[in-house]
Amino acid sequence: MSSSRATLMQVAERAGVSLASTSRALHGTGASSKMVDRVRAAAAELGYSPDAIGRSLRMKRTFQVAFAVADIGNPVYVEMLTAIHEVLAPHGYRVVVMSTGHTVGSTVDLVRSLGSGFVDGLIVSPLRTDDALVEAIRQAPVPVVVIGRSLEQQGIDSVSTDSAAGLGQAVAHLVEIGRRRIGFVNG
Repeated sequence: MSSSRATLMQVAERAGVSLASTSRALHGTGASSKMVDRVRAAAAELGYSPDAIGRSLRMKRTFQVAFAVADIGNPVYVEMLTAIHEVLAPHGYRVVVMSTGHTVGSTVDLVRSLGSGFVDGLIVSPLRTDDALVEAIRQAPVPVVVIGRSLEQQGIDSVSTDSAAGLGQAVAHLVEIGRRRIGFVNG
């Protein structure tokens, strides 16, 4: 095989089936198991891999979700990223990590840029929100979920924790096990 990328047509020719049958076999729709095996063997022989750009154009989806955070070095975000990846990967999606910096304006700019079609959705964990960010999220052409801020009253999908309740449980536990001098350090 040459150094150029194998095409779907080449796979079809190698398998001895039509282009449509090759496509169906590779997508697992409407093809016999014998044909699927033959097409997959031809694809493996040729080193064929689907063209992500072509697929995105055809399906009008990128199979990418952006995860935008202020500081990509923060270990909390790494844990979130791992959990997000575990949910999205089985559905064929990749997670693109983006840094927004510490200003609301940069997050607003990111949300407004979503119309360019580089992702199918955004998960964002802003340090602060304001009316401009809320409005940008409402106008976003793709689904947006905010982590860390409760924005449901403004019609924004969000995931947040009740920090006060969590802190109360932690203090109650420490008192229950006999601690009397309790300090709290917050980032």
